[in-house]
Amino acid sequence: MPPRNFADLSFRRLLASPFNAHGLLTIVAARVAATTGAERMRRLSTTWIDERFQERESDVLWVVETEAGDVVFYVLVEHQTDFDPDLPLRLLIYLGRVADRWLRDRGEGRADPNWPPILPVVIHTGEGRWPGSLDPRKSSGVSPEFLPYVPSFRVHLLSVKRCPRRRLLGSGHVFGRILDVVRAESLRRSALEQALAGAVLEVERLPPVLRTEASDYLRHLVALVYHRRRGSERDSLLDAILSNLRRADLREEFQMAFKTAAEELIEKGIEKGIEK
Repeated sequence: MPPRNFADLSFRRLLASPFNAHGLLTIVAARVAATTGAERMRRLSTTWIDERFQERESDVLWVVETEAGDVVFYVLVEHQTDFDPDLPLRLLIYLGRVADRWLRDRGEGRADPNWPPILPVVIHTGEGRWPGSLDPRKSSGVSPEFLPYVPSFRVHLLSVKRCPRRRLLGSGHVFGRILDVVRAESLRRSALEQALAGAVLEVERLPPVLRTEASDYLRHLVALVYHRRRGSERDSLLDAILSNLRRADLREEFQMAFKTAAEELIEKGIEKGIEK
């Protein structure tokens, strides 16, 4: 698959897990994350927000509810590889449709001032900084007298490759380690090897109940190396992953991920001289 599709699909798969979605929250909004746990997060379909979501692979919507089923808040996550100047307006549209869905589910006409907050999170994995603000009011070019009429909301923007490493790793969540590998993917090989070793070590420590997440992490790491590196450098980085794996089940997962990544490259005609 093309590199951009790889990134979108890979992050969508990772963020389909409530464990990872909560891990992302611990990085971008630690105080909010502390109010809930992964067990209270429920993923929602996004196709009802906009028919274009059916073609997008980078958007994930989560809702946090009480035991009684009342909505506490929503988290809308969007992955971006490239700058999109229309993103502030798109987010405004999406947030309005999430709010409209909540209103219809709750029942219109009820005197309930406790509207649930909606937290938009943008994960930017492209090179460089995101140019400009994601707040519509700050990104708008209207004259000052009209600014009070332009909506304003906070967006948690995580530019992974420009993010300080201590921020990614500060929460102690393994998802931060995965993002740290993305941060290092364009750096020197030694930096990427260090990030890979740290990520694999944390994956090794995951309990059996998170085996699906562990498998997804390994598949992500192997695919990232395959899509971002070539030749002997790729081989060295893959060895760095395998050499840090001690658990038999994870070494087996690595072999399956390795085979899948290699087959994808053969089918695309990128890799030559490797037999199926």
